[in-house]
Amino acid sequence: YNWLPTLKEFGGTYLTEVSDLGLEYLAKIRSLCEENGVELVLFKTPSKGWIREMHEAVTELAKEEGLNFLDMNSEAVLKELQIDETKDFADSSSHFNIYGAEKVSRYLAAYMKQNCSFTDKRGQKDPLETAWDQLYQEYLDYKEN
Repeated sequence: YNWLPTLKEFGGTYLTEVSDLGLEYLAKIRSLCEENGVELVLFKTPSKGWIREMHEAVTELAKEEGLNFLDMNSEAVLKELQIDETKDFADSSSHFNIYGAEKVSRYLAAYMKQNCSFTDKRGQKDPLETAWDQLYQEYLDYKEN
C-alpha cells in the first residue's frame, strides 16, 4: 500500500495548497505560541487521506516560516511505527485506536525530545500537573478495562 500517493494516484478533489484561512490561523497560532514561550512544530499523523502534494505544500510552508515539520507519512517513519492496518485503527485506516495512538504518541514524544527545546515540568505539583496525572490514570484505567 502506498501511504503517500499523488493526487492523480489517489483520485478525487482535494485542496493541495495551504489556504489563506489556513495561513491566517497559522499566524494566530504562532503568535499565541510565541507569547507563551511555546515552540511550534507542524506534524501530520499517518493517514490514507494525505497525498504527496499536501506534503510538499506543508513542507514548503514550514521552510518559509522556519518551522519544524514532521510528516509521519514518510516511508522511514511508517517503517519505524510498524502500523498494522488490521490492529491499529478504529475504522478504515483513518482514525487510530488506542494501540495506533500509542505508537504515534511514542514516536512524536521521541521526536520532540530530540528536536525541540522544552522544560520538563513534572514534579512541580502545580494544579495542571495534578489534572494531567488524573487524566493519565483515567486513561490507564480505560485501557485496562
